[in-house]
Amino acid sequence: EIPADIIIFNWSGGISPFAIRKAAKELHRTLLEHTDKEIILFTKSLGGAVAEKVAWDIRLPIKRLVYIVTPHFRFTKALPPSVEVVNIFSPADNYLRFANRVLYLGLGRIEIPGVQNISIPNLRHSDFNHNIKIKYDGKDFLLFDFYRELLVGAL
Repeated sequence: EIPADIIIFNWSGGISPFAIRKAAKELHRTLLEHTDKEIILFTKSLGGAVAEKVAWDIRLPIKRLVYIVTPHFRFTKALPPSVEVVNIFSPADNYLRFANRVLYLGLGRIEIPGVQNISIPNLRHSDFNHNIKIKYDGKDFLLFDFYRELLVGAL
């Protein structure tokens, strides 16, 4: 069990800068109500782009940002040093490549310099939603157990 309060943030999921900015404003308002605790943002796909916009606010006690198959703009500056970043991706994820082309006009990237990048080969975008067996660092995990280890900082 994860020793934390969990807040699930739902958003439209639109693949546009407008949808991302709108969702980021809503998430920011939500997180401002929880500044009395460390915050870990666990995100998937474009939800990572939403969380990234919020993670710039140093008033929020964001400890870690975990990106799961998130497209990244090539020229985005590093987040504040107080935010630990983990980026999980699969080279086989064609949707991620597509999102990088559409959202960032071909100027997107899969890996982020200077952070912990974790490649999990042979998974498609939707595979990251299922508790399937994966191998990481020579060990076998069920994917959701792997996520849990990331959330508590054990990996």
